[in-house]
Amino acid sequence: MTDIVQLKEDGKSKYLKTHVNAIDGVNGELVSTQGDTKIIGKKDFEHLTINGRSPQTGSYQKVLKMADIDSDNVKSMITESTFQFNRVGDITTVSGRIITNKGFGSNSYVLYQVPYGYRTIRANGNTSTPLMVSSWGTAPVNAFSHYSWENERLVVWVSEARTYYFTGVWSSAGTNFPDE
Repeated sequence: MTDIVQLKEDGKSKYLKTHVNAIDGVNGELVSTQGDTKIIGKKDFEHLTINGRSPQTGSYQKVLKMADIDSDNVKSMITESTFQFNRVGDITTVSGRIITNKGFGSNSYVLYQVPYGYRTIRANGNTSTPLMVSSWGTAPVNAFSHYSWENERLVVWVSEARTYYFTGVWSSAGTNFPDE
């Protein structure tokens, strides 16, 4: 690239070094660091921050099925299971469904290991995040579920054979993204 040369005529600068037209190979305008500027066309930026924070770079999704359940004891009590983890920025959501063929008795069971990249940070002495559990039917049902931070697993307890739906949300700020 050619160096920018300061031209003078009668002792006065003819083109300032910052003048765009004085730069070979540059057509049009440069983006100013101050004021409002329109940028036309596709631009790729590395290490971009806005107000000191990196922008959201995409969303990630992981689906766990029956084959991913941690325990054979639990597999014998469930006829179908699907859980989907979604991460956008620092927020992870989970939604899932299980169909059980019997209640879990007095024990709660680990259903899934929370995948790497969808885990939460440990903060304020908390040890778990509750998940909302719902089930449709004519009789009330008892069920609970939570995300145990200590062993990074989803824990479930249900009272009877039925279809159950689960939802939850937590912050994954400070943790790596699934593909990192």
